[in-house]
Amino acid sequence: MNHQDNVRGIAFMETFVRTFASWDDWPEELVEGFKKFRTAGVSWELIVEQNVFMEQILPYGIHRDL
Repeated sequence: MNHQDNVRGIAFMETFVRTFASWDDWPEELVEGFKKFRTAGVSWELIVEQNVFMEQILPYGIHRDL
């Protein structure tokens, strides 16, 4: 609100819009990768060191050009 002239648009991405009771409820093609994100000793390497979420997972979920 303080610098409205500096804002040309806002890009917003919502993650899953529901919770999953178990891994069986997840889309099959995502289960293995997201389990790794929840694995000690593996998640830091994937998310921080390899930037997998931003470079692979996020683009997977974008279905049109911004």
